[in-house]
Parts: sequence; structure tokens; C-alpha cells
Amino acid sequence: MSDFESKNMIVNEGMLMKKIYIITLFVLIVLVGGCNKNSNLNESSIGDQKTTESLITEEKISDESNIILEDINLDQKTWKTLNIFFSNFSEADVPFFEKDGLKEDEMIAFGIRHNILNNPKRIVNDEKISSKYVEDSCEKYFGKRISQNKTVKAYEVDSDVGYYEYNSGYYFIGENEQYQIDPYRHPTGETDKFSQVTKFQYNKEQNVYKASINIYSFYPDSDFNGEIYDEKPKEWELRNEPEYIPTVCDKAIETIERLDDGRYILIDYMHTK
Repeated sequence: MSDFESKNMIVNEGMLMKKIYIITLFVLIVLVGGCNKNSNLNESSIGDQKTTESLITEEKISDESNIILEDINLDQKTWKTLNIFFSNFSEADVPFFEKDGLKEDEMIAFGIRHNILNNPKRIVNDEKISSKYVEDSCEKYFGKRISQNKTVKAYEVDSDVGYYEYNSGYYFIGENEQYQIDPYRHPTGETDKFSQVTKFQYNKEQNVYKASINIYSFYPDSDFNGEIYDEKPKEWELRNEPEYIPTVCDKAIETIERLDDGRYILIDYMHTK
């Protein structure tokens, strides 16, 4: 091989190496640029994913605050049964409360009043009731146990306060208390209360029922002619003068839960206008 040919080969090899270097460099630049672009896309995707997750969370929260309730058409027998159930709370003057918001003292007072009103035979010597019955009523209607039996307030009117005194397994009902909530022994001339369901709905997501309630007041000694649990106001109007017809004194929405044994317990008792 001549020197010229050898030089040309060297030059050609040099040019070839230079071209390979340029091509390699170009490929690397493209790859690096591509990687950077993909990196930005991935960051963008993560950002989009976070935004999407945030929207899903917001929608979930929104869904919880706007849960669809299924209307339930009640037959006459079920409607009456529910009216009696909810009247247990209005007649015993249970205060309105949110979920887990009912104080134990108020629950105990309910247990005492409920038995005075509905189970007068449980009153011993016309003056006291066993704490066992009070405990049973609290568990039956609220699904909760009393942590400790104790003296609780029976009423409070201005500066006049009365108590259900607890002693040795019994709650004692005061005899000389002017505003004692005890129609069985000491009628005060005040109106009685009862409840009627105006709408009944099912919350499938939480497996509970929502009841819209009208709370009525009426004088039990009046000349009212009608059934408070299984007749609607339009039926009362057919047989009574207006002044004798029970009137709506409050409205509420009550949540109840059905337990495995088939009974219902009160979850909340919300006042509405």
C-alpha cells in the first residue's frame, strides 16, 4: 500500500470516527432531551393524579353530605308502630341531640320517665323504681348501657330544681315537687306530647332510617275525640272542634338503626323548623 493510500485511509478513518462521534453525540442529546420530557410528563401525570384524587375525595365528601335517601311508603300498621316508638321520646321530654350527644343523665331521666308513663306497675310503694328497669329501658331505646347509676335532675323551672334521687339500687320520685314530670302520680296541668311520622326514608350507605316527625301537644283531659297514633289530623278535624285538636309544637328529624335482633334504637334527634 502506498503512502498516499495509507494517508487517505487514516484520514478516512478519522473522518469516519468524527462522524460516529457526531452521530453519537446527537443521539445522546436526543435521548437526554427525551428523558427530560418524559420526566416532566411523569411529574405532570402525578400532579394530575393528585388533582384527580383530590376531586374524588371532594366528591366523596359531597356525596356524604348529599346522600340519596330512599322514600318508604308505610302501611297503616307500620306507621302506627313508628308513631308509638317515636312518641316514647317526645312524651318523656327527651332533649334534641346529635349522634352520641345525649348525656347519660338525660338518658337516665328518660329511663325513669318512660317507666312512670308506660309501666306504672314497676313503681314500688308509689315512690321508687328499680335501677334495673331504668337500665333496661336505656339499652332498649338507645342501645347504650348506663356506666353509673346516680342522682339526676328531674326538672328545672327558673330557680326551682328537682331530682330523681338514687339510693341502694332505686331511683326515688319526689312527692312534693311542683313541676315533677310524672303524670302518673302528679299531673301538672301541662300538655302531653306525642309524635307522628310525616316522611320515612332509608339511607342505604349507612344502613339507617330517617324519619321526619311532627311533635304534637294536647290536653289529655280535653274533649278531644280521636286516636293520636293511628289517625292523621284531617281525620281529627271531622269529629272535633278546632280548639280540641292537637297542635304541632315542634318538628324533628330522627335517625334510627335496626339491630340484628330486629329492634330499633334512636341514633339522633334533630330539631327542625
